Amino acid sequence: MTVTLNPPTEFQGAVYFSWSSGLEDPTFWVYVDGDLMAVTTETSYSFYGTAGESYVLEVFDIEDHTPTTIPGGKAHFGWYSVANAQEYRIEQLVAGEWVDLLHILEDGSGFYSWRSAKLADGVLHSFRVRGVVDNAYLGSVLETSVFIVRFPDPPAASYAYSAGTGAITISEA
Repeated sequence: MTVTLNPPTEFQGAVYFSWSSGLEDPTFWVYVDGDLMAVTTETSYSFYGTAGESYVLEVFDIEDHTPTTIPGGKAHFGWYSVANAQEYRIEQLVAGEWVDLLHILEDGSGFYSWRSAKLADGVLHSFRVRGVVDNAYLGSVLETSVFIVRFPDPPAASYAYSAGTGAITISEA
């Protein structure tokens, strides 16, 4: 069946998506950038994103459909809410210093997730999420490092096929 996506909306770093289906009481498989993010009967999904980042959202109401986007190149992690936290600060270790990336307000949802912008290939990237109450840290909710290894870029080459000989000639571009 066909899923109809509505235009996304953004508010305080969260991206909200909604959709409809022609099926009666369907289950939806929600993919963001090729990663399965949710299996739900709800007709909406939200996640915290990075300002200016582009996301490929694909929603299917048939289980065996697969996303067209290959996942990779971004860090994606989630955490459960912490008692008394008013917000969560996501930080990245850059040149030996922790740098603030995003503040996510505690809204009672119980579980939060976040995706980074595309990260440099072949590099170890470190992140942490810290719970905050009255501008004081409660401690790290999550601390993790990811080593990004993507599929290599295709070679810069040109290809020529000779129908007469059946030979393929590959030349550096």
